[in-house]
Amino acid sequence: MLIPVPAPVVADWTIRNNILPEIGFVATDAEEGLLAAVGVSYYKIGIYAGVIGGEILGGASPATITIIDPKVTDVTFNLERAEMLGIIIPATELAYATAVFHYVPFLSSRQG
Repeated sequence: MLIPVPAPVVADWTIRNNILPEIGFVATDAEEGLLAAVGVSYYKIGIYAGVIGGEILGGASPATITIIDPKVTDVTFNLERAEMLGIIIPATELAYATAVFHYVPFLSSRQG
């Protein structure tokens, strides 16, 4: 039997047991403490789903709704994790980020 493990628990374990840079595939992985993440934003997908739902509730046939492939990805960084790994992320790269986080969640003394 497989037991699902929440993403924050996986991120916490990875950070505590890994000395290599990690890149997540979900935009929020860097918020959980991984060095970086490149992936779709489930928030943005949810907004699009709401728009589609509104169209259907407004009378549009689901058969006429265009299926889209989210080509735009979010790029996020975690600067505290970068510091832990001895990595300096250039400002030119940070400028392209959707979000930059400054703490690793399980290091509660640094939250704030």
